[in-house]
Amino acid sequence: MKSILVICYLIAGVWCASSQDLVISGKVTDVATKEAMPYVQVNVLGTSKGCLTNAEGEFELGIRLEMTNDTLQFLFMGFKSMKMKIDQLELNEPLKIQMESNAFQLDEVIVTPHPPVYYLRQSMKVLPEYYSSSTFNSVVFSRELVKINGEFYSLSEALLKGYFQPFLTNTGDTSRIKVLAYRQFSNKDVGKPLIDEKKSAKRVKKEEKKNVKRVKKGEDVEEVKSDEEEMYETFKAFFASLSVHNLWDSTLIRSFYKDSASFDESYYTQGRMLHEGDKQIMEIRMHNKKKEDKSAQTGHILLDYESLAFRELQVEVSPSGAGWVAAKTALLLFGYKIHYLIADITYRYKEENGTYIPSHTSFSIKASFEKIHWFNSNDVFNIEINTDNVVLESANPADDLCIGGTQLSKKKHISDQLKSGFGASEWNKYKGVIKPETVFSK
Repeated sequence: MKSILVICYLIAGVWCASSQDLVISGKVTDVATKEAMPYVQVNVLGTSKGCLTNAEGEFELGIRLEMTNDTLQFLFMGFKSMKMKIDQLELNEPLKIQMESNAFQLDEVIVTPHPPVYYLRQSMKVLPEYYSSSTFNSVVFSRELVKINGEFYSLSEALLKGYFQPFLTNTGDTSRIKVLAYRQFSNKDVGKPLIDEKKSAKRVKKEEKKNVKRVKKGEDVEEVKSDEEEMYETFKAFFASLSVHNLWDSTLIRSFYKDSASFDESYYTQGRMLHEGDKQIMEIRMHNKKKEDKSAQTGHILLDYESLAFRELQVEVSPSGAGWVAAKTALLLFGYKIHYLIADITYRYKEENGTYIPSHTSFSIKASFEKIHWFNSNDVFNIEINTDNVVLESANPADDLCIGGTQLSKKKHISDQLKSGFGASEWNKYKGVIKPETVFSK
């Protein structure tokens, strides 16, 4: 057995694809929290050489020898930029970079002439001015990581190219996404199945008997699946309804724009004032009105303080109401009792040719279930699914209608549409864009 198996490739760890003489590697962390910082921009000043840190805050950047006299720069919104001369760095081992927040607060809140909701309503008014009024293209790296009871279950990665509609303008057309490449790894691929062997053996024997009866009746034989596999299959259907299409079309912000009453479902407080270069970014914190503990933060919005353009929206949602009760009842009929479910959605935007388009969207879900066994103790499953979509390339306005090819369906999970290994050669085109990453050891 191999001691270490690399199965993942990061969300956009970018490094030089051309010839390189020297590799600079390291890890970036928050000096205050000690946590890893993903998506930090690492670049050589005055050149096109650059990368993003991966999900673990790690980076790897290839440079030419003549660049050793240049300066390495680290940038992340809300943190002080860092610059260091390359020839003064110890490059025989990975760098340890600690970034410091440059956010500041005045008497715990920002002193502004208006309440937070005023800025939000004004930001809705300027949406047509600052968001793309033309169709645009994006090449996206999509990654879905699934963990069950804290253990790795599966990883899916895809290269996608999308033709997306303007934020508000109706062109009479629809968004389309082509799948360029797809690959998947499971816990079985790395020799770490989550299935309890004794329970699995009993289940297999039971299902084999059922399959014998199905054959006699002329029915199709069903695949024997573990509880974990069945649970994930259920979640895949849910994820299909929250597809890349919906995330990239910014449906949540559109709903704010179309129905300003949506703002009344939360109440808001002023957060920090962040800095990005010479721009000020205002944070507005969202809170749940319905909960007794109104101090509990349920999300935040980042606005460009001068233009009031949306830069980021993050919201945490816990389902409730009659629909949620109905869903819990339906799951109970299938033998599952749900304890909690929390979803987290994030939209980030970047400026391109004077207007804003999506640069990174993410959707994560955490849930706790019990598999009910009427004559034995129940099994508890904690499932965590994290999906990230990061832009590798973009064109605004669009130069590709994305017609033909393998279209990504809005109604099916990508794993139900394609087999792992589809478009394998496409990954070579982005060899200098997607950096290999080790996610666990056996």
